[in-house]
Amino acid sequence: MLGPTAAELVGRARELAPVLAARAQATEDARAPLSETVQDLIDSGLLATLTPKVYDGQELSINDMIDIVRILSAARPSTGWVSTFYMGAAWRANLFGERVQREIFADKPYVLGAGQAAPLREARRVPGGYLISARRHGARGRSTPSESCSWAS
Repeated sequence: MLGPTAAELVGRARELAPVLAARAQATEDARAPLSETVQDLIDSGLLATLTPKVYDGQELSINDMIDIVRILSAARPSTGWVSTFYMGAAWRANLFGERVQREIFADKPYVLGAGQAAPLREARRVPGGYLISARRHGARGRSTPSESCSWAS
């Protein structure tokens, strides 16, 4: 079964835009994406824009993502911003090996998390895995780590 095309996802973003605009004050008051907005983004398939098809994503291009984010951002800039992180998290998951990707996408074709593709400061092998030392700058998406990164436990 084929997933939606880029044009269909752009259309879904246009349909969602007035809803995001109507939630502007509530989003501002919450200082975070509203749960119903995140659910709308999931249900529309927009968050799976960059997810590989093998994990039930759309496997579209960064340019397609930008077209979608422009529409969301015009309606509610902060929602567009956070959507970029969510869609980008699916792309960043592809930097991991296949086993990790399967775990991340085990039950859904999107990632509710934020991050960056900046280099680590240090990764060294220790018994049972690696010890990673990194510096990261904050990014806000969901309110609690368990909501954002349930796959990282």
